[in-house]
Amino acid sequence: VWSDNEQEVIAAGELAGSAELEVLQDKAEHRRVIVLVPTSDVSHHQLELPKTAQRSWQQVAPFMLEEQLAQDPDSLHICLLDKGKETIDVACVS
Repeated sequence: VWSDNEQEVIAAGELAGSAELEVLQDKAEHRRVIVLVPTSDVSHHQLELPKTAQRSWQQVAPFMLEEQLAQDPDSLHICLLDKGKETIDVACVS
C-alpha cells in the first residue's frame, strides 16, 4: 500500500486467500487498488443479456454464470470487461 502522505510503501506482501483482504481494507480506503491474481483463478465469459436486463447486468450476470460454472456465484468476483448492445464480456475471479 502506497502512502501519498509518507511517499513510501506502508504495507506489502502476499495473502493466503481473498478472505484476508479485509485486513487491508482500512489501509486501502480511498486509494486505487491493484490486485494480481493467478490466471488459473480467472475465467472469461461473454453473456447475452436479456433486453430487460441491459442496465442491471450486475444482478443478472451471477445467475447466468451459475449454469456455466461449477461454483456458487456469490463466491466469485465479477468484473465487467466490455459492454455491447446485447452482450457483455466479464471476467470471473474465484
